[in-house]
Amino acid sequence: MTSLLIKLGFDGDFFTFSTYSRNHGHHGRFLVSPDVLKLAMESDETVFDKDIGSFIEIRAQHSGGRSVLSVRFTWLNTFADGAVHGIQQSAKIPVHLVQHVLVTRQPVKYLYQEPAAQARIDASRAGKTIRQILTSPRKRRALCKAMRDSFQWANETVNLFNDFGDSFYFTTESGFPSNGGLVLFENTYDGHKGLCYQVCT
Repeated sequence: MTSLLIKLGFDGDFFTFSTYSRNHGHHGRFLVSPDVLKLAMESDETVFDKDIGSFIEIRAQHSGGRSVLSVRFTWLNTFADGAVHGIQQSAKIPVHLVQHVLVTRQPVKYLYQEPAAQARIDASRAGKTIRQILTSPRKRRALCKAMRDSFQWANETVNLFNDFGDSFYFTTESGFPSNGGLVLFENTYDGHKGLCYQVCT
């Protein structure tokens, strides 16, 4: 999971963004006029700005009663031979944090963690196995962990079917993998027996 530490603040009359990531370290500060931020928060359009050769894209997104600013930084460096190199960093920042800094001018740090890619899981044809599992707290816990961790596949749909015992057969819409099993195993961790599901293809 990618994470990006963002510091929001002010320098004179300008709103500032600073970023830090483990992969790329610290990348200067990006100065933005407060008017540009307000325009982005009030508009349905993507707003663009630049600062000393680097660029920022800002777009407000509203979903489920939650408002965020979707921000993409393009940090560029120009070298003596005319070559240009850089990186892009993206984050979603809660609008209320930006508004707080705009009003108070007090700096705020925010750690953005990119959500893991997750497949859509259709379990409508696996009801019999799921009902069996729900009667056992240990098996139920193992299945919950499997649903959270086992199918971190972006833009995919996984179809679960009843199989033997408390295990499942699955197919995918993309065909990569075309099919497989989500199989319940009993393992030993640090001398303690535990249940877990594993994907077998």
